[in-house]
Amino acid sequence: MTVELGASGISQLYGVPVVASRTGGIPEIVDDSRTGLLAQPGSAEDFAAKTRKLLTDTELAGRMGQCGRESVRSRFTSEKMVSAVEDLYVAEGRQARDV
Repeated sequence: MTVELGASGISQLYGVPVVASRTGGIPEIVDDSRTGLLAQPGSAEDFAAKTRKLLTDTELAGRMGQCGRESVRSRFTSEKMVSAVEDLYVAEGRQARDV
């Protein structure tokens, strides 16, 4: 589980559909065509086209915004975040003991 939501996750939390680059952990937060749109890294044309799509299709943008909000609220609760951090510390502790 990704511990940091970043700008994409924060935007979704507020019901804002996002266009983000398909890199790093972003696809873990943004479900392409459901909670936002993912653009090819380095392609300004793809990014612009997907942004235009959300700006011109308000129904789609509204649906993605709502889905994004529900997704972030259900997947990234404080309890789940604390559990993920605890799991990380436990795993690091085990690894340190094995060295």
